[in-house]
Amino acid sequence: MASSVRAAVLVKPKTLEAREFARPAIGLHDALLRIEACGICGNDYEQYEGAQPQHEDYAPYPVIPGHEPLVNPIHLAIVPSAPRVTLPR
Repeated sequence: MASSVRAAVLVKPKTLEAREFARPAIGLHDALLRIEACGICGNDYEQYEGAQPQHEDYAPYPVIPGHEPLVNPIHLAIVPSAPRVTLPR
């Protein structure tokens, strides 16, 4: 299993960079998911264009946009009481 992961990072308006990060540790209640594709919402697009109103939906640059992924599970911890995977925003 790879020791790193990649993401498209919005570093400033209209500027995306491919970056590599250390793979996070997988705990008992975690899952490792390979993101095959990811949609963006209107807020992501507005931030890409340069809008950054003082609102909780906008993170400061650099930011990894997208929170609507199509995933392929790589490793799922055995958690019988949690049949679904949720992705924190």
